[in-house]
Amino acid sequence: MKRTLDSLLQNPVRFAPWLYLAACLLAYAPLIPWLGFYWDDWPIILFIHNKQWAQLLTHFSYDRPFSPWPFFMIGQLGTHPLVWHISALLMRWLGVLGLAWAVKPLWPKSPRFILYVALLFAVYPGYLAQTIPATFATQLGAQIAFFVSLGAMARAASQPQRYWPYTALGLLAGVVHMFTMEYFVGLDLIRPLFLWLILRREHAQDAPLRSAGRVALQWVPYLLIMAAWGLWRFWLLELPQEPYPLQLSRNPLRLIAQLGPGALADFWHALALTWQRSLETHFWPAWLIAALTAAGFGWLLARQTQASDESKQPLRQAALLGVSAFFLGLLPIWITGNVASSGEYNNRYLLPGLMGAALLVAWLLTRLVRSGTWRGVALAVLLGLAVGSHVGNAASFRQDWVAQRNFYWQLHWRAPDIAPGTAIITPARVTPWTGEPLLGAALNMLYPIRSEAPVADLWNLELRFSHTLDPILRGEAFDINYRGYRFQSSDIASLIVLRMAPAGGCLWVLDAYDAYNPYLTEEERMVAQYSNHARIAPQGSLPSGDIFGTEPTQDWCYYYEKAQLANQQGLWADAIELLTQASQAGLQPALSIEWLPLVRAHAMLGEWSQAAEASLQVRGDGPQADAMLCAMWREWQASAPTNLFAQIQHEAQCAP
Repeated sequence: MKRTLDSLLQNPVRFAPWLYLAACLLAYAPLIPWLGFYWDDWPIILFIHNKQWAQLLTHFSYDRPFSPWPFFMIGQLGTHPLVWHISALLMRWLGVLGLAWAVKPLWPKSPRFILYVALLFAVYPGYLAQTIPATFATQLGAQIAFFVSLGAMARAASQPQRYWPYTALGLLAGVVHMFTMEYFVGLDLIRPLFLWLILRREHAQDAPLRSAGRVALQWVPYLLIMAAWGLWRFWLLELPQEPYPLQLSRNPLRLIAQLGPGALADFWHALALTWQRSLETHFWPAWLIAALTAAGFGWLLARQTQASDESKQPLRQAALLGVSAFFLGLLPIWITGNVASSGEYNNRYLLPGLMGAALLVAWLLTRLVRSGTWRGVALAVLLGLAVGSHVGNAASFRQDWVAQRNFYWQLHWRAPDIAPGTAIITPARVTPWTGEPLLGAALNMLYPIRSEAPVADLWNLELRFSHTLDPILRGEAFDINYRGYRFQSSDIASLIVLRMAPAGGCLWVLDAYDAYNPYLTEEERMVAQYSNHARIAPQGSLPSGDIFGTEPTQDWCYYYEKAQLANQQGLWADAIELLTQASQAGLQPALSIEWLPLVRAHAMLGEWSQAAEASLQVRGDGPQADAMLCAMWREWQASAPTNLFAQIQHEAQCAP
């Protein structure tokens, strides 16, 4: 160990792959045990969990029919979030190794510069989709294949004696990356410049025209792959609809005006704003890990000055290659009308621009900081900032997973099973990274599958969309086809309306009383009457622990949901016992309105004094709860003692 450490300190470049892994671990691993699934992860995990491999193929046949191969490979290891997050981290590391391997033939005498580029590439801030492990396995797989293809092409050009083996590898990897998905098709256009820089070095005596001929000869096989891909993608592939329509003007000046502002905004965003925003992390452990990263890499890299045999060549080439790689990498994004610098989910588009951005920052660092010692310190500071930004980003995803698990487990407590063909209506996204239609995939794993694919037992619809609200108000059933996955409800009675309460409250399964609920929107109050509790069965199996984790601690919401379930079954005494246990355990609701199940249970048992006493607990929220309380007591007016009814009417200021 001592000899290894001494060797590392004397020449860290020799241990470059492990330094790349260390950077990836510091940036992406700290919160992995507390992360879950998000966004487009859910359909992938659904089909793997239920071994619906054919449905997985159908799902991606709508836009990227050859893209699911990473899902098949990782899916053999299971559906635990930890498996997918570790796989994503390892794929990110392999991508870093691929980049370093690809540029090594370009600058064989500049291993330290390559180390700088690869370390920056490993943790570059701005691309924040690493925490979405299943969805972006395809992009990371295509990225690895692209760098393998680029590196093999470079070696075929610089080592003529091994031209055919490297060309075969390069072409195979090129086919894989291009037909997997289109993310790196623009970056593939960097090949002529890459070849030019290599061949001009290897054949310095050639005239420029002869060098251009050599470049063309080497590039043609890869150009044919791109042509075959273009023919397949735009003419032979029949898609249900074009998901990424090209938005190009035929007028060159208008095209520049169309693409230019977005391209420049993304360039400034990648080179400046992402670093600025890395200073805005509010998660204090992120700053601790950032400091440790900066100190560790600074201590290691600052010990080494520029090696005497280190070539100056990158200083002349990295800027050109970096600018070209960035703008070509993001070109497909821009011509489909998207930009990486704006939009809720658009930071993922920065992935094909990371190579160019890392090259440019490494070039700037080399130009601006002449001392090898201080250059190492400056790089370490940048690595620390980048690592901290990724840890801070993971912290927000950790909170999202906590919110998701709260939703899933509270729904399971309230509804141990739900009849197939039930539409689960929510007002909007359950969490920032989970909503229609992807929550529907999660719900079909929360409960046992009864139907054969492509039929879905349950689905989620959001009231914020007119395609949800309007059919409910018209009394229509739902018939949904989501990428070949079908959901049908039999009638308007086949739905349940849910809502996560504000201010840290519990999950509410709405009913007719919620027409008076002041915490709801007008749309929610309108549809509350359609929420059919008969779709809920009182018995069911536990959700998959591999996916949803172990059952949380039985807090107030556990007792509230179970009491609501007991009331639904007419088990009034059980509901009272549950809420009494919660009170004796010192548990209290975030909103006093959640004592209403206790009021109702006492009333149904004719325990009117206890119902009145519980009503005073409900009034802890003040006037907000009065409307629902009044609605209940008006329904019981014929049965309740006159004096107690009058007391509640007076206390809650109920309208006559």
